[in-house]
Amino acid sequence: MFENCSSYGEFPLFVHAKSVSDPAGWAKAHAAALREALHRHGAVLLRGFPIESAGAFQEVVRALSGGEWSEYKEKATPRSHVAGSVFTSTEYPADRSIFVHNESSHVLTWPRYLYFWCDIPAEQGGETPVCDTRTVYRELPAEIRDRFEREGWIYQRTFGEGIGFDWRSVFGVRDVAELDRYCAANNMSARWHGDRLTVRYRRWATMRHPDTGVPSWFNHGVFFNRWNLEPELQEFAEELGEDSLPYHTFHGNGEEVPRDVIEEIRRVYDAATVAEPYRHGDVLVVDNVAAAHGRRPYRGDRRILVTMTDTADGRALSDARLVETPEPAPLR
Repeated sequence: MFENCSSYGEFPLFVHAKSVSDPAGWAKAHAAALREALHRHGAVLLRGFPIESAGAFQEVVRALSGGEWSEYKEKATPRSHVAGSVFTSTEYPADRSIFVHNESSHVLTWPRYLYFWCDIPAEQGGETPVCDTRTVYRELPAEIRDRFEREGWIYQRTFGEGIGFDWRSVFGVRDVAELDRYCAANNMSARWHGDRLTVRYRRWATMRHPDTGVPSWFNHGVFFNRWNLEPELQEFAEELGEDSLPYHTFHGNGEEVPRDVIEEIRRVYDAATVAEPYRHGDVLVVDNVAAAHGRRPYRGDRRILVTMTDTADGRALSDARLVETPEPAPLR
């Protein structure tokens, strides 16, 4: 399937270069085969290719994707622009983990494919774990999965002084009038509490793969839920109060999701997750519908760059009821 390479493994599939001098040329010649492998395996790790710069990385991705770059919208984590369509991976304290998630799965439009290039592997840790969310869909208890599949999730983001990002930068607007138009166009409700803004929106919990039709657990519901915070942050969240949390999630009918349900979903995620230590030059390619990704804590320097391609519109792929505008956050 892959010329001048050996391939092995199931999730992810490893493709190890034996004698490839032109990685962009190899990528162009094998773009269709790699796409087919992604649909089957969910993630592919390209190893041993001579990719020595951010520019070379972008050229490989351009060859694989045709250059259909995907924009990072409604940002939830800090990143820095490097060059072209390449950014740093999420900038977050090295001693903390980032829970697995399908990129931008809480946004109406999201990238089909993610590409991570390792410039500097960490001295210890720092892997990008990948989780087969098709397996998560199959293994979740039916009573949990079925309710979310019917109702979706409601997401709540709160903005104010000292709370997360500024709402203007998140939604790409300049003033309240533009925010109102953005919310209307994206099925969101907004409510002001003095200087504090709370935005709510309903989205799907599952998604059928656009090419294979295989169902996947596809959302940010656990990622944004307060019960997913690391133990040392739980007390802080309790003191802050639900109305001031930068992120929180609910059942699609607005009810709280019990802690034990979040913990059970986490357990299924964890069982479907694997992590491979990076080597310099590795490119991890992720099918964003079939697999979630995260980050392990690390020691030492680490530099992983990322780009995203092939934007999909969830409204065309999900039940219209699952993106209906929810009621605004209650006044308290």
